[in-house]
Amino acid sequence: MNFFSAETVYKKAEGVKTILDSIHFHGIHGTKKDALIKESSKLFESSNLDELIKNAGICAKHLQEVGLFTNCVPFIDVSPKYKDGFIVHFSSKEQRKFDLGGKISMASNGEADASINFGKQSFNGRGESVNVVCSKSFKGSHSLDFNFNKPLLGWQRYENVGILLGNPFQHLSWNCADLSEYFGSIYYNRRFFNNKLDYNFQLNTSWRKLISNDDTPFPIRDQSGHTLKVSVEESYTIDKRDRPLLASKGILLKYSHEFAGLLGDPSFLKNQLDIQASAPFLFGTILSASFRGTHITSFANKKLHLLDSAYLGGPYDIRGFEMKSIGTRADHACLGGGTAFVGGLHIYRPLIPADSLFLHGFLMGGSVARVQSKGRIQDMLDAPRVSTGLGLTFIFMNSVRLEMNYVIPIRYVPGDATNVGFQFGAGFNFM
Repeated sequence: MNFFSAETVYKKAEGVKTILDSIHFHGIHGTKKDALIKESSKLFESSNLDELIKNAGICAKHLQEVGLFTNCVPFIDVSPKYKDGFIVHFSSKEQRKFDLGGKISMASNGEADASINFGKQSFNGRGESVNVVCSKSFKGSHSLDFNFNKPLLGWQRYENVGILLGNPFQHLSWNCADLSEYFGSIYYNRRFFNNKLDYNFQLNTSWRKLISNDDTPFPIRDQSGHTLKVSVEESYTIDKRDRPLLASKGILLKYSHEFAGLLGDPSFLKNQLDIQASAPFLFGTILSASFRGTHITSFANKKLHLLDSAYLGGPYDIRGFEMKSIGTRADHACLGGGTAFVGGLHIYRPLIPADSLFLHGFLMGGSVARVQSKGRIQDMLDAPRVSTGLGLTFIFMNSVRLEMNYVIPIRYVPGDATNVGFQFGAGFNFM
């Protein structure tokens, strides 16, 4: 049977009336029939051949995005039953029985770690997935995480629920302490307004133990021990960037808030706003600007725990300072703060290869206000931190961003843990 590319007739067959006779999926073994009906039944509403071609492509793409298939290609054939009848065939490849892999990556706290992942995608034939990840960093941190995710199927429906459980152990170098935690989260994601707005809701519970070390200062040692945290988080995101790791154009707007206090020890409201914008500039360069503002208010006369405080500093935001070192300090440790803002201006010059390696110049600035401060805005204006630098940025397989910069702090406060010279960062959440 010979098939031709849809481009041959697409946008030329709007006047061709269409009756969809049937839909056939090939390569199906474990995928459930009800899942396929939910995903493809909209095709029967196609009124002409152009619309059928378009909808078949949309359907095939969505079948892959929700995790039912790893590959899906639609083919359209004429039906022998009807004069204007057509049959849609989907050549499909189902998910593998099991996924097992390993990788070396950089955690958000700056530690390099190695991880092993074991998972099963669409294990019940309706796109459900389960993953277990065991990771260990080269500095001693380790974690065991379990994630269950279920897409809510339907035509162009981007909606899913899931459960996340974990038992991480982290070395918090900025606090001169260790953290042992058992946590669980129930989450819900959905896209609104023609998939332009991403919504996320999470209900979190965590049992945390802050462990003092021999060099832990007293203000941090005073907050050591067990705490129970129960919180609700929501986020709203509009992401129009062409590439999240290093965009050449587009804008990101994200607002999130977290409320804790109905149960457990901490009681606070945290609000955070993220803005990023990128655009082509002179001589083939890319100009990018970013901003993040965080404000935390404690309730019920409870002191804000340092694990919930705002921190700045390090290769991911204000370069030229040690990791999460900006804020109220006690000896060689940091206690964070109650309000923080950071902004940056970047210019990138593509090198070779042009889509992966960039010359990177930047100017970063920000500050952190004390938790007990009565005038947080004034505190931040009185003690801004500013740094500048030049370096190289490399995007590896569109999955991780690597930076090596020579950084000079040009404005800081006595006692700050500055880092003049080369600074390396690897991850995916850079400002």
